[in-house]
Amino acid sequence: MHSRNGIIAKGIAGRHIPDEWQFFGNLLEPEYVQYIAVVMATGQYSSKVLINNWNEERALAEAKALDFQVQAEQGTSEYKKEQFKQKVCTDVVPLTYSHDGQIRFGDSIVLMHKNTGYVMTCDPFDEVLIGQEKFRVSGSIYNPKKPIARNTFKLVRPPPHLCNGSDDHEDPVLHIGQPFQLICNESLLVSDNTSNILKPPLYLCSTTKNERTATAGTNKQMIYMHPDGDSESIWIFNIPSQGRKNGCDKLLRQMDCLRLDESYLISHVNTNNYMTCDIKAEHKTVYGVEIECYADRSTAFGKLGIVVSEAIGASTPSTLTKPDGGELNWHIVMADDPSMADDKRLLPPVPDLYLMTEELKSLIDYQEAIKYFDHLKMKYPLVSSTGRIDRDDLLNCILDIIYPIELPFSIKYLVKILMQLPITADKNMVFIEDFINLIKSDN
Repeated sequence: MHSRNGIIAKGIAGRHIPDEWQFFGNLLEPEYVQYIAVVMATGQYSSKVLINNWNEERALAEAKALDFQVQAEQGTSEYKKEQFKQKVCTDVVPLTYSHDGQIRFGDSIVLMHKNTGYVMTCDPFDEVLIGQEKFRVSGSIYNPKKPIARNTFKLVRPPPHLCNGSDDHEDPVLHIGQPFQLICNESLLVSDNTSNILKPPLYLCSTTKNERTATAGTNKQMIYMHPDGDSESIWIFNIPSQGRKNGCDKLLRQMDCLRLDESYLISHVNTNNYMTCDIKAEHKTVYGVEIECYADRSTAFGKLGIVVSEAIGASTPSTLTKPDGGELNWHIVMADDPSMADDKRLLPPVPDLYLMTEELKSLIDYQEAIKYFDHLKMKYPLVSSTGRIDRDDLLNCILDIIYPIELPFSIKYLVKILMQLPITADKNMVFIEDFINLIKSDN
C-alpha cells in the first residue's frame, strides 16, 4: 500500500496531490492510480475525468446547476441571452396606417415578396460576416394580425448628399425613383439591461458580390443590416417593366406617389440590382424555416426586339426595356386598422452624441482610467514626454479599460465621441488629459 501512496504523492511531474486523494489510492488498482497521477500532474483534470468516486458525479451536477443559476440571475447565460433575443425579435410592434393610401418617410411598413408571400425579416443578433457588424436578412412567413419587430422596417430620408437634386425635402410623401433608406424597428435596438439608450439604427444595405460577401446558399449579392447609413444603404422603388405593354407608362410615372395596391421593384442604387428571395434556398432558424434574400437582376427574353425597335426609331432606351422577372416584385404592406398604429411601447431615448458620451462615462471608472494611462506613460516614454496619443490607439485603450464589458453602441459612434477632442499639430494626435477631462463625472 505504501508504494501506491508513493505513486500518488510523487506523480510524474513532482506535483503535490491533496491528502484526500490518498484514501482513494488505497482502494484503486496501481495502473489506475498511475493514470490519476498523470491526469493531475498534467493539469488535464476536468468534469469529464472521473476518479470512480460515487459522490463525485453528484457534486459535479450540483456545481453545474449552481453555476447555471448564478449566470441566469446575472443575465450572462446563453439561455438567458437566447430568451432576450427571441422576446425582442418577436415583440408585436405598431404598423403605420395610411388614410390616403400613400407612403411617407417615417412610416413603419412590411415588405412582402409577391411570388412567395414571404416577408423580409432581419436578425440583429446573427452576424453573417463575423466581426463586421453585418447582420442577417431573410424571408419568413407573415402573420398580418401581428406584425413583429424583426419583419417591420421604417422608411427614412437619406442625407442630402445622397438624395436626388430634384427632391423636395419638405414633402414627406415617398415617390417612385426617389432614394430612401430602410432601418430596423426600434424594438430591436433595446439593450439587454446594459444601457439606458437605444443602440444606433441598423440600415438595410447591399454591396458588390465577391468571394466573401456572396450569399451562402444561392451565391448571389448579399443583403444585410449594418449601422453605417452610407451609399450602400440607398434604395429606390421602380415600376416593373412589362416590355412594350408599359414602356411609356413607366417613363411618365417617374416621381409619382407610391400606391399600396401596386407591386414595385426595390432597386439598390449602387449596384443597380433588385432585391428578391428564393424559396428553394431554405434554412432552419429558431423562428422556423426561412429563405434567403439577396440582390439580383433577372429579365425575360427580348433583347433583339429592343435593338430593332431603337434602330427603326420606334422607341428609346427610356420607353422600351426588357420585361423584368416576376420574382423581383414586392408589395408594401401597411395596417388595415388604425388601432394597429397605436404605439404603447416604453423605449429608451434615441442615441445622440451627448447621451453616448454620458454612457461612456458610466462605463469607465475615472480612477482606473488615470491608473491605466499612468502605466501607459511609464511603458512608453514618448507618450509620457508629450502627453499625446494617436486617436486610434486611444480607441483601443478605451476598449481595454472597459473589458470585459461590451460597448452598448458601435465602434463608429465611439469614434464620433473621440472626434470631440481637439487634435494637436500632428495629425490625428490628441492629448490624454483632454480625454480624462471628457470622462470626468460632474458628481
